[in-house]
Amino acid sequence: MAAVPGAEGSAAVVDVHTLFLHIAIILLSGKVLGTLFSRLGLPAVLGEVLAGVILGQSLLGVIPLSEAIKVLAELGVILLLFEVGLEADI
Repeated sequence: MAAVPGAEGSAAVVDVHTLFLHIAIILLSGKVLGTLFSRLGLPAVLGEVLAGVILGQSLLGVIPLSEAIKVLAELGVILLLFEVGLEADI
């Protein structure tokens, strides 16, 4: 287990195995729904976003919000905007 910086003796201990499991679930569901949307003739990004909505706090809440997930979510938004920019026809 790795401790979160700045949290001395609190319940803010992150289980690395659980974090990697959550990341694997997020990536797998995004890939599956992205592929499904591609086969339906829709942009894969829509499937990936739908996977995030399904797993996130707004619908099922499968993945609890932790500081590590927040950082990865912000990085994901940056990559999503970059990918959308690449697909946009100007």
